Amino acid sequence: MGWVGRQAEAEQLNALLSRGAVLVTGPPGIGKSALVARLPTVAWVDLQGCTHEEDWSARLCVALDAVAASREGLLAAARRQTVLVLDSVDGLGDWFGDWLVALSGCAAVVMTSRRRLDVDAAQIELGPLTAQEGAALLRERVQSVRRAEALDEDELRRLSEALDGVPLALELVAPRLRLRAVSDLVLRPTEGLDPLLDSVRAGRETCSAAAQRLLDVAAVLPGPFDAQVLGIAAAEAVDDSLLELLDRSLIHPLPGRVPQFRLLAPVRAALIPSQALQQAVDDRLAAHLLPMVEAAVDGLDALDAVDAVRLLGRHMAVLARLVAHQNAEVRLRAALVMAAKERRTGPLSALLERDERLVDEGPASMRVMWSSQVAVAASHFGQHARAQQALERVSAVLTDEDLPRWRSQRAVVWVSAGKVEEGLREAAAVEALASEDPMVWLRIGMARFYAGALEAAIGPLRRGRDRATRSFRRAQAAVTLGAALRDMGAPADAVAAELALGGPVP
Repeated sequence: MGWVGRQAEAEQLNALLSRGAVLVTGPPGIGKSALVARLPTVAWVDLQGCTHEEDWSARLCVALDAVAASREGLLAAARRQTVLVLDSVDGLGDWFGDWLVALSGCAAVVMTSRRRLDVDAAQIELGPLTAQEGAALLRERVQSVRRAEALDEDELRRLSEALDGVPLALELVAPRLRLRAVSDLVLRPTEGLDPLLDSVRAGRETCSAAAQRLLDVAAVLPGPFDAQVLGIAAAEAVDDSLLELLDRSLIHPLPGRVPQFRLLAPVRAALIPSQALQQAVDDRLAAHLLPMVEAAVDGLDALDAVDAVRLLGRHMAVLARLVAHQNAEVRLRAALVMAAKERRTGPLSALLERDERLVDEGPASMRVMWSSQVAVAASHFGQHARAQQALERVSAVLTDEDLPRWRSQRAVVWVSAGKVEEGLREAAAVEALASEDPMVWLRIGMARFYAGALEAAIGPLRRGRDRATRSFRRAQAAVTLGAALRDMGAPADAVAAELALGGPVP
């Protein structure tokens, strides 16, 4: 296990050994001891559970075959070693610093620890293996050449991803591959990892009470998450406790523009948040996170929507959790935010899959908005019958305000489905309602454009463009208008002039 996917770290470790002490850190099961065990000619001191200096001296004496457990005797024995490995120094007290200085003068010293320690040593922090590296480790550990050759590489990668590339977890699951299909293990990857899960729980018990509470809250979040979301979920300041969990490798940091974090699969599996805690976290997220992401949705309609897309992208996993909230309004609000982001960046297929799980209940206005999103997505994939069904299922709850939007959407769906005459009649009826909503006029124009009634589409498209309050919608209307004028044979300068009016909202 120490070498699979760890060639770079192994080279780094060998290079650093010539300069002084080295500390190898990382989460439980990440392969710290396995990496260090590959070093040649080492004296190994197992310090698991060691907290007192007397116990330390006794263990060092045995490992070094020292004549006496005195400091002088232990240092004399250390001088006979090439490399001294101090495995699991997590629990050692402040007195260890003096010992480390003394031992470093006798031999090359390598330490392993889950915690980042304030010691005079170079540090190597191990992270998860990639999916490809994890698959290679699984194949190597199957212990049956014939069975290993039969395993599908993509399935092995999925299993590695399900275990977050934690080497010990992969080691523990590998023997089961001789008896079970990989696809079965992907569904329940953390079964049979009891030694690793027990280690995680023991690590949790060494944390402060505040950090333990925060870790339990983090186990509710689907991740990745940032400090702000974690604070919302915990309903308290989290910086100190989050730093403690990071230092103890119980929360894994992710690289990126905005710092984000997640729990690795064995850590999550070791924690079982109560139903009461899960409900409390969901309610806090609904009360405080939803308004924040709903406000960001407006930014998606700007021509430069990068910041809004990034913000919503960071919270999609949490929003997906809220889609399963017990409150129907919360479910719809979360689903609508996700739909807005997916409408801009995709994939629209996720929206349709989500619709199959949503119960048709909640505030009527939101149900109407959701049905419109489903109709757009279904039309995109040519599922015209489904688009019509999505609109019809809310026909009984429409208000006077909803009616023009709903009917204009229906006009587009009908034309897209080949019911051109019905769609054009519906567009004419909606036009007679004289709505002030720019989206209504845009849809009337689009229905006529798709139906080939180009001249009749020009007026509504211009109204939609000129009344648009969002730059993206204004540009969308202008592009469709330009296409209609071009197809009608309008001069290029006339088309360009109309497109120019589709710039950002003044």
